Amino acid sequence: GFDGVVVRDVRTGIDVPDHSACAGVTYTVPAGTPWDEVVEHAVTHRLVGLEALSGIPGSTGATPVQNVGAYGQEVAQTISTVRVWDRARGRVRTLPLVDLKFGYRTSLLKRSMRAVDPDDPRSPWHPTPRYVVLDVTFQLRQGTTTRSVDYPELARTLGVAVGERAPILDVRAAVLELRARKG
Repeated sequence: GFDGVVVRDVRTGIDVPDHSACAGVTYTVPAGTPWDEVVEHAVTHRLVGLEALSGIPGSTGATPVQNVGAYGQEVAQTISTVRVWDRARGRVRTLPLVDLKFGYRTSLLKRSMRAVDPDDPRSPWHPTPRYVVLDVTFQLRQGTTTRSVDYPELARTLGVAVGERAPILDVRAAVLELRARKG
């Protein structure tokens, strides 16, 4: 058995409070929302920045922990803030992008799982995370084409040259096709 408490966030939905920021949209998503629903919603509403992250399983709250990425995109490129329950301080906090300390498949949130003080490499391991993700706010650009496609396999599937741009709907479909082929 497990001697402890398990918390599972079942809140879902997407809140789009701001459509005015220089052709950008602020997108706030509860941690429990299935990730691919967020990507699909963004793409169908012509919002650029998440399309190559299609088909990745899991919840939205997990994406900033791991700095989820695929085919040249990662969530760190679009996250503006993450609202968390800080277990050490006993309160809700909003962590801005700069405080999240994103790296390749890592973040402050992930590092807090293994250290009491994630900024001190000598800090002892801690079995539970300091931060519990409550929701994630993304800043997405309005548009219909992705930035350049830099992965040869994705470019071939899309029928474009490496470095060219492609429609976000096509990128999502191609990524889902590639994932299905890989099993």
